[in-house]
Amino acid sequence: MFAYFIVRQRWRREEEETRLMYQFVENIIGRFTSELHIFLVHAKLCGVKLQRCIEVCHSLDETI
Repeated sequence: MFAYFIVRQRWRREEEETRLMYQFVENIIGRFTSELHIFLVHAKLCGVKLQRCIEVCHSLDETI
């Protein structure tokens, strides 16, 4: 019976760690997409060709 509580506690800890990891990844992706949006708007306002911006964004995607 005691082993059950130990295993249950370990499962809770692993679930919490997994939840925090997913939250961390979501924050990174959200930050990246918002920065990408700002970059594209800036490029459009400055009159930079969007094709070059898209190439830069694709290269950033590949590094991630």
